[in-house]
Amino acid sequence: MAVTLRWHAEEYTGTATGPAAASARLRLVGEAALRAVERIVGDEALALDAVGAPAVGMRRVIVVVVLSTGPRGEAVAVGSALSQGTTPRPPSGRCSTP
Repeated sequence: MAVTLRWHAEEYTGTATGPAAASARLRLVGEAALRAVERIVGDEALALDAVGAPAVGMRRVIVVVVLSTGPRGEAVAVGSALSQGTTPRPPSGRCSTP
């Protein structure tokens, strides 16, 4: 799985490998996205603690919990985005499976 993020007119790609099962897709996309973010921030180690896609009202929302460690210490962050379509994908990146 590869995810490409654009930040300040530059592209950063992260990859993740794992089973091709549909049940693993969210975690693979999340892991690949974190690898791309690590390339942007440089001095932070990021870990995907949890990922899910609950229904909120009539919408499907992707929710992630991310752990980070770096020069500023440890932190926990929560992020969310509306799912686009039946296959969850990052809202502001390109996702492809090699």
